[in-house]
Amino acid sequence: MKQFIKLLIPPIFLQLYRKCCKNAWSCAGSYSSFTEASQHAVGYDAPQIIQKVLESTRKVQAREAVFERDSVLFYHEEYNYNILLPLYRIALEKGRLHVLDFGGALGSTFRQHLKLLKPSIQDLSWNIVEQQSFLEAAKLINCEEGLHFFDSIEKTLESASIDVVLFSSVLQYLENPQEIIEKIKSIPYIIIDIHPEFLTREKPLFTVQNVSEPIYNASYPLKIWGKGELLTMFSEHYELIESWKIKYDYLPKIKDENGIVEKIEYIGILLKKKM
Repeated sequence: MKQFIKLLIPPIFLQLYRKCCKNAWSCAGSYSSFTEASQHAVGYDAPQIIQKVLESTRKVQAREAVFERDSVLFYHEEYNYNILLPLYRIALEKGRLHVLDFGGALGSTFRQHLKLLKPSIQDLSWNIVEQQSFLEAAKLINCEEGLHFFDSIEKTLESASIDVVLFSSVLQYLENPQEIIEKIKSIPYIIIDIHPEFLTREKPLFTVQNVSEPIYNASYPLKIWGKGELLTMFSEHYELIESWKIKYDYLPKIKDENGIVEKIEYIGILLKKKM
């Protein structure tokens, strides 16, 4: 019925709906550090976030929706080829695909792409590292074959031989990303997607991201990375194989500590460990 109703809606209203979803978040404040910004935010592990993600995941597993992203349900296939193509490349090289999905919630990206990944990759292992609150929620669902949850990178590496680490809209929400990067520097490939950085400004900015419906009501600290800062952080151990920009209908803007409006772009990169 939902699909039938969707066919009756004029395209202009669908475009407006998507635009509203994209603008369901805003940034407020400029802080001296991630720690200071976090004092003005609730955090990603707020109970209402986890509960809504859990409810949406159950609906996906019951086939009431195709997949969910940040608890928002989607009713038709939508693939992120910026992620899929590197995953296929790695699977072709390795003869398998063992993924460490850092901050992968309850398996959003896994389920979104499972229809394309599973038939062509026999040895598929998707290992999610998450906060304890999400791990508790994961116990309340029936996990699909190949999907596993861990509370640390170390335990993941003890249980599986990882081919690639996926950071999808993650690094900007970490207080100490360098500590995480140190723990994964032996892994052959890294995929980073939906990563915000300034178009021209080289200095990062710490702020608070406020999220509202139709996603959920929450707030968490956010780092907008300086231009080129991401590649510099990985340059010692990894080489850049491919990069891409995320295309949106709008280009986000944010005011810096001096009230000057700075433009932001969202990027993605594929990195390979140096020989």
